[in-house]
Amino acid sequence: MMRQFDTSMGGPQAAFPSTLWSELLDSNESDRRARFDHLAQTYWKPVYVYIRTAWRKSNEDAKDLTQAFFAQMMEKGYVHRVRPECGSFRGYLKTALRHFLINAEEHAAIRRPKGFLLHLEARPEEWAGLGPISQEESPEAAYDREWFQELLESATQTLKDRLTGEKKEPYFAVFRRYCLEGDGGTYREVGLNLGLTESDVRHRLEYVRSLFRRILRERIREYVSTTEEIEPELRKVLSD
Repeated sequence: MMRQFDTSMGGPQAAFPSTLWSELLDSNESDRRARFDHLAQTYWKPVYVYIRTAWRKSNEDAKDLTQAFFAQMMEKGYVHRVRPECGSFRGYLKTALRHFLINAEEHAAIRRPKGFLLHLEARPEEWAGLGPISQEESPEAAYDREWFQELLESATQTLKDRLTGEKKEPYFAVFRRYCLEGDGGTYREVGLNLGLTESDVRHRLEYVRSLFRRILRERIREYVSTTEEIEPELRKVLSD
């Protein structure tokens, strides 16, 4: 579990960049399929977890419904109709999924799409964890939990890659030990374990945390509609 840390970013507000969502809406027909496929590959796990939690479906049934949901989004053009006033892509997708499941319950034929087919790729050991963590967890909570988990894992890999590119692999070792590996101990204990002073640990963590927050902001910018949504979403990610 990741340790919590300050989510404030500081600095002036930059112009809001284009997002994966806005790029999808503005793309021509030939590019739209590829961009939608990228979105679907990025966000299919929260959809799958929502379905398993809402209906308590088996792995294979949940896969079929996940495929069918994204197929319907593409083939019926639902994604192309949305606009920034709809809110974040995370919220829009969750609402669309709720409506889809109401119809899917009534129409069994919707479950096996013949056109658009999304490749659901996960390691064998991952499938067991893609489901509700308790009987009390709501589909909405399961969806958000998986969404934020995917976001953190993606950002952590980007963090590692960037630090490697900067020749700062030891910085990531400190971050992993203190922030990612459960109770990593105090700065002093981490330093003793890695052969660093307490001051070195503090300095490296400050650098890596700042970089990690910037990476998370970049990821969040891809699916929200306004700059004002970034900070609340960042707090949700880091407190989940």
